[in-house]
Amino acid sequence: MTATLLELVIPASVSIVVACGTVIWTTQSNRRLEDIKLRNDKKESLFNSNQQLTIIVSKLNSFDMKYSVEIYRMAKELESSKDDEVKRIKLLTNLYFKFLDTDFDAAILEVQAIFEELKSEKTPGLDAFMSATKKLNELSDKILKI
Repeated sequence: MTATLLELVIPASVSIVVACGTVIWTTQSNRRLEDIKLRNDKKESLFNSNQQLTIIVSKLNSFDMKYSVEIYRMAKELESSKDDEVKRIKLLTNLYFKFLDTDFDAAILEVQAIFEELKSEKTPGLDAFMSATKKLNELSDKILKI
């Protein structure tokens, strides 16, 4: 009877250990996949916000409006969109992409400087637009390499 009982306990114990191992492996594998999905989603959001900020700068740099009064009106209209994108970028870089934070700070400062000049009804030089656009495009490349 002891041998029969032992024959039942050993396979049952092995089955329990294998089941526990499978549960642990599956849980870790699912967590890793969820982390990858989350990071890809946040990367996409960061890229989109960066692109939107680039589009805002490009709209202000349009040749037709460069020396007209319309550029000041457009800057006022685009400022809330710019602020929303900057907030979203800061949130994402602080939470998920800390290593891009200083690069974005430099680019955002240049974008802010353009808007400050336009608020005071001065027209920023082409260099200001080109520099901001270049930094934002470089950041797009960095985001795609993540």
